[in-house]
Amino acid sequence: MSPLVSVVIPAYNASRTIGEAVGSVLDGSFQDFEIIVCDDASNDRTADVVRSIPDPRINLLRNKVNMGEGATRDRAIAAANGNWIAPLDADDAFAPERLRTLLDVAMAHPRSIVFDEVMICHDTPSGIRAWRPARNNAVYPGQAKQIRRVQFTDWVSQRRLVMQPIIPTQLIRELSLSHSDS
Repeated sequence: MSPLVSVVIPAYNASRTIGEAVGSVLDGSFQDFEIIVCDDASNDRTADVVRSIPDPRINLLRNKVNMGEGATRDRAIAAANGNWIAPLDADDAFAPERLRTLLDVAMAHPRSIVFDEVMICHDTPSGIRAWRPARNNAVYPGQAKQIRRVQFTDWVSQRRLVMQPIIPTQLIRELSLSHSDS
């Protein structure tokens, strides 16, 4: 049976943070997922760290040559079996309730791209730590946990397109959505 969510993680030389990123998904309250890590021809121990995590829901792909973050993310998405795609960067982490909360909203709005405020994180000696929101309240005004409609054109016009959404896999494939490193 296919998982409900495919968490896709492009990774390049991420041996210091990939274990915590994957662990944040494994330790979350939502458990019906697969994790697809696509290693972009790292020259560190990224792949070894991923292989050392004993969970059958983790699928490691390895690029033979460095393809860049966008193409690497697209490769992971192409391998996804879940109904929903949840991107995660190799140097970020999910809060324990994040997937469950996003999926609850997404299931109520099935042809929508659902996202929440992203925190800028730092790799510190004690692990990945949230620092501050990527945007201030003026960008998407409202109260916490309030659902707001955002027009795609308003979102894409933002100076910094930092977003970790949950997206219907069918919508990605139907619209041939892909990433670009240009």
